[in-house]
Amino acid sequence: MTGAARPPGWYLTRRLAWRLAAVMLASVMLAAAAVAWRTVATVRSLDDSALQSQARLVAGQLSVGPDGRPMLSRSEPLAAVFNASDGRG
Repeated sequence: MTGAARPPGWYLTRRLAWRLAAVMLASVMLAAAAVAWRTVATVRSLDDSALQSQARLVAGQLSVGPDGRPMLSRSEPLAAVFNASDGRG
């Protein structure tokens, strides 16, 4: 026999350690995927909320013109909200 003698159960310990590492890695990957999925869902929800808020602002500025067609009075507060939201001055 060459090398140092290994204590009984060494192979079992080694196999268990590798399996435990694999389970932990899979758990971490699953948790990271869940966090990423939830983050994307939250961002989409926030985008929807912002769009609905802007639609309500625009609807509040709509009126009917003398010819019966809808008119949008672009007030300064309304313009400021939209200029600030898209990042372009």
